Amino acid sequence: LALELAAARVRMLSVEQILARLDEMFQLLSGSSRTAPTRQQTLRATLDWSYDLLTPGEQVVFRRLSVFASGCDIEAAEAVGVGDEINAAVDRDEVVDLITRLVDKSLIGVHQRPPTAWYRMLEPVRQYGIQRLTAAAEMDAALARHAAYYLDLALRAEPALSGPSQVEWLERLEGERDNLRNALLWAAEHGEADMALRMAVALFHFWEARDYLTEGRGWLEQAIQASRSSNSAESRDLRVKALRCAGRLAHQQRDLSAAESFHSESLGLARELNDQLGIAAALSELAMEARLAGRLEQSTALAEESLTLCDEIGDHATTAYALLESGITWKDRGDLAQARQYLNESLAMYQTLGDVRFIAITQAMLGLTALKANEPASAEQHLRSAIAGHHRLGNRWFVIYDLQWLATAILARGEPRQAALLLGAAHGLGDALGEVITPIGGANAAALAAQARVALGDTTFAAAWGEGLLMSREQAVATALAAPDTHEKPVRSISGSP
Repeated sequence: LALELAAARVRMLSVEQILARLDEMFQLLSGSSRTAPTRQQTLRATLDWSYDLLTPGEQVVFRRLSVFASGCDIEAAEAVGVGDEINAAVDRDEVVDLITRLVDKSLIGVHQRPPTAWYRMLEPVRQYGIQRLTAAAEMDAALARHAAYYLDLALRAEPALSGPSQVEWLERLEGERDNLRNALLWAAEHGEADMALRMAVALFHFWEARDYLTEGRGWLEQAIQASRSSNSAESRDLRVKALRCAGRLAHQQRDLSAAESFHSESLGLARELNDQLGIAAALSELAMEARLAGRLEQSTALAEESLTLCDEIGDHATTAYALLESGITWKDRGDLAQARQYLNESLAMYQTLGDVRFIAITQAMLGLTALKANEPASAEQHLRSAIAGHHRLGNRWFVIYDLQWLATAILARGEPRQAALLLGAAHGLGDALGEVITPIGGANAAALAAQARVALGDTTFAAAWGEGLLMSREQAVATALAAPDTHEKPVRSISGSP
């Protein structure tokens, strides 16, 4: 019915005008046929008629589930559907049965989103439910339960996002992204500064792994600012982590000045609170910023200071990260044996932790170390492992960087066409994301392409580049992971890492 009513308005309004008026959809989608039954003359009347046929319990759950922006699973539905408001009490045990009846009456749709069933209302129906929820004076209570549930979900996800189940949790949070946003927004608008801060910190690994850098940094900065008026111990402890998380996202955006500022403030606050873990973590982050600024001796000193603290604390994740940063710095300083020692120690720790993302990152750094040592075959092995891990996680930017680095190794091994193909794929995937972040992966892409062009000639290079340019991420990854042909002899040796 909603589609029929909307289609009737296309004769009068453009698609853009209809889109602009979606917030007033019940007025817009008013039917004009005088011959149709009253309940079918407007979408509002149709929904009123359907709603009035529901039992009181069905009406309550229907109203409350309208707060879910993109649907929910049964666990979330039970958490928000219950309540003891006057004349609207619903027990948790009743929710499943009431939802089943609403599905049978076509007010809620259900489909499988493994490993759970997913319940969702059509948007016009959800907007109607919100109006009914407001009229019943239940909106505040329902949104508070919604925010509390998603805070709990984020807190449960946080440790899992650094362990062997992180891929499953990343997928789960991806499906809940609209609901998570609304929960953060509710906390911010209702002065729940600590709640917003806890939730933003808990979601940091999700935002970083899925390249939601701008969104994540925005929520973190907003929560940090709101928390500055609080001197509670919890707020200050959380602010140490939040500043570090904001700094990491700023770093990924190549906003290095802001990143160093965030990490310096985190370190200062951690020292003030005698937070040894916070101090060690901030020192590693500052080592990274010093390295990218070319201050390699300072970077080494900061990383070693972090490692000394890590040995005292015994936190494996923080130790693995400090080892990783030390290894990268030693690579940049040219001591490849030292670099490999630190990187292999880091890799072993991350493998024990089951941290898929940092296993992939460490493999990539070992690949770059092998490239610097003129060992393209070893580099390819590490970089293919990195590509597989980053693709599994859905980390789009690191897949692009890995493809460019792999192209460097393949070109050094004497396969310029394959290198041109992967460089074209990386370029196309980067353009599709609509944002260019340098210099992590793209700094040498133009130089590599120029070398491949010289080796192949303009026509063959253009064909290979164009073929790669049209690849999807799945096609590019499959091409990169295909078994290499080792029969060609090297065209040239490439001594420098990207």
